[in-house]
Amino acid sequence: FWSIGRLFGARHDSFFKGVGQNFVESWSVVLRTAFPFHSGSPGTHFPAWLIQMTWGLANELLGTLMGYFAVELFGAETRMFEHVQVIESATMAGALTMGSKVIGDSADLAGGSMGSGVPVIRHEQGHFYQNLLLGPLYLPVIGIPSIIHAGVHKGGHATYEHFYTESWATAWGR
Repeated sequence: FWSIGRLFGARHDSFFKGVGQNFVESWSVVLRTAFPFHSGSPGTHFPAWLIQMTWGLANELLGTLMGYFAVELFGAETRMFEHVQVIESATMAGALTMGSKVIGDSADLAGGSMGSGVPVIRHEQGHFYQNLLLGPLYLPVIGIPSIIHAGVHKGGHATYEHFYTESWATAWGR
């Protein structure tokens, strides 16, 4: 996959560095799906994990697959933020959440903020909470409308939250 990412300009690292990083980061994506527990708020990790592995299993598996390909094709790196695994790369644009995986642009996820002033990473965590509540309904109620909204929206973060999926995510991510 490194060569495909390189061919399309998404990878700028050497072959050996890229393959080594892919190995570590890809396993991080997979293992953090099965064992997401880390420092932070441990009292809430197990209940969220239990809901995610039952009610939200389809979304979690899709998010894991998307995160794996983000690592392989874009050279993304991973880190944990409260209840979500952040998979970020400077060669990606925007951000999206599927299951407990937040995938997107490293600059936005590190310090970007929405029009309301809420950090992008907290907004995306709000989508994770929507996912916990809605389970298999997340894609038709939140995911697909949100992707369509992002595709047609012009104006950046300043006016992005007027749409119901985004204002709800921001409110829950605060």
